[in-house]
Amino acid sequence: MYVYGGPLGSGSKTVVDGVYGSDTYYFHYYMAKHYGYVTCAIDPRGQSGYGAVFEKASFEQVGVPQTEDLVDGVKFLRSEYGGIDEKRVGIHGWSFGGFQTQMCMYTAPETFAVGIAGAGPTEWENYNAWYAQGVVGDTRVGQADLAEFSLAPRAKELQGRLLLIHGMKDDNVLYQDTVRVYAALLDAGKGPLVSLFLDPAGGHGLGGHAAAAAGTRSGEDFLLRTLGTSAGAPVVPGLDGRCGPTLTRTRRPRTRAQRPKGRKRKSKEPRRARTRKSNQRFRTGPAAEAPSGASGAPAGRSRTLPRQT
Repeated sequence: MYVYGGPLGSGSKTVVDGVYGSDTYYFHYYMAKHYGYVTCAIDPRGQSGYGAVFEKASFEQVGVPQTEDLVDGVKFLRSEYGGIDEKRVGIHGWSFGGFQTQMCMYTAPETFAVGIAGAGPTEWENYNAWYAQGVVGDTRVGQADLAEFSLAPRAKELQGRLLLIHGMKDDNVLYQDTVRVYAALLDAGKGPLVSLFLDPAGGHGLGGHAAAAAGTRSGEDFLLRTLGTSAGAPVVPGLDGRCGPTLTRTRRPRTRAQRPKGRKRKSKEPRRARTRKSNQRFRTGPAAEAPSGASGAPAGRSRTLPRQT
């Protein structure tokens, strides 16, 4: 399940019929096609594009109505569609969606087994004041009014598996937010349940040392190790044939037109046979010249003699 869950200035919706150009759609399609996942995206209360009342539902209770709607979404999918394992439900999101993913993992562990949280603002007092005051709650000068909405105190409630992703040069959502919540997870003894993917030179969308698809690849690896495939068993990528093509770079065979010029095609003959022919070719000389009109060799041309032992 993918979620953003917060307001955007453009009034964008995640769920728009007929829009299939996003990376999120491609990732969902890939996981469904290759591993049998049931995938979806849900716009909960707090998301922009559905009116002011809907968008401001999370004011002074940020993440709470979103979690309620996402839990209801899982229940709906289970009731309407068959084959959904209630013990293997995952959620992921980026930015506000990274915050919301962690909120679901900490407050609804009975519903969500795994989560992938990318660049989530877990400490709202560190975020832009104009956004936080309009979305999260009112603030006073010199007062930590937004500290009550921090996710660090909730981290001790984690029961499932969580992957945290962040670019260390993120100037939108500060990297220290992930450090703070990770420290809280370690202090609570949740270290074995948490994985980290960090880009030392990456920004809010990564793009530093990590390639554009690196975060998605790490998400694929994480989901296969924790949720497995439609067959049910978790997979260790690279050690199981089902996920080899996703992590192993393969080169498509070149066509004749794509083959570099001047490069001869290798013979399909055994090496010993090729060597024998080469030796025979270089043993021709004046003594090997056939008389004009001789049987088996046209006049003026040499023939290959049998190899001398």
